[in-house]
Amino acid sequence: MIIDFHCHFFRKNHFPDYFWNGQAEFFHGYFQGQGKTKDIDQINREFIPVFWEAHDRNAIHQMDEAGIDKAVILHVDFTYGREDDLQPVEVQHRQIHDLISQYPDRYIYFMGIDPRWPSAWKPLVDKKEEYNIRGVKLNPVAGFYPDNKEFFGFYERIAELSLPVMMHQGPLFEPFESESSHPYRLEAVLKAFPQISFIAAHMAFAWWRELLEVAGKYENIMCDISGWQLVVASNPAKFVHILRKVIDGFGKHRVLFGTDSATFDRFISKKEWVDFIKGLSDESFGQDRITQEEIQALLGDNAARLFGF
Repeated sequence: MIIDFHCHFFRKNHFPDYFWNGQAEFFHGYFQGQGKTKDIDQINREFIPVFWEAHDRNAIHQMDEAGIDKAVILHVDFTYGREDDLQPVEVQHRQIHDLISQYPDRYIYFMGIDPRWPSAWKPLVDKKEEYNIRGVKLNPVAGFYPDNKEFFGFYERIAELSLPVMMHQGPLFEPFESESSHPYRLEAVLKAFPQISFIAAHMAFAWWRELLEVAGKYENIMCDISGWQLVVASNPAKFVHILRKVIDGFGKHRVLFGTDSATFDRFISKKEWVDFIKGLSDESFGQDRITQEEIQALLGDNAARLFGF
């Protein structure tokens, strides 16, 4: 079984304009680094709409092509304190649920919550059964620090519901406040709530070394490998070296496969990403090669164990 632990159903009016503008600037910088000339207007025409068209472009077909059996859909809440034209968060929850419910045997729902909301836990309690909520997505770069003691009551309710928590980790483009997603910000929460399984998204990107320090202290944290496709496209050996370090640091039972779909699908397809991971046992990777047992744990066994499949 292959489980993609990090996917999104993006909708344009679920995210503020600065999110889309930042994505365009990020890809603009990437293309410049590759010596390719694509201006911002071209990126906004050709690449950004892919985000919110992903489900309509037959995501199930892409999963089948890649051999992915299930995908975790992570909603993200950017609505707290905003008065623009974003859809209210409860409407977003319903819209994502309606998409997921079309393929209940393929999609797994993690509800996005901003813990600054009064009674932030309430949607989880009210909708857990109806929406078949299997986890929580927290995104500190939306403007909060996860180790704020004011949120500990929220974590207590999550623990009572026996839900895992996906936490964005790693620096992002401006104007996001990246410090809020530094791995050291998780230590107090991991220590206080050992019964909650936390997943650090993206191996914390540039802060993967700091994430390893945290993982060495606390068993209740896992990580996923989503978002590293562009590194693989330019320097696959670098990614494999880092992944080897991460698997050694976490242990093979605490690392999860993910695509961050639909963000990078235009650059590396789901099938290409899965095929690359399957090939990591190749002798050409030398001492960094990943064993077949580790690959299978990464691609699906670890996620299946977490969900009880």
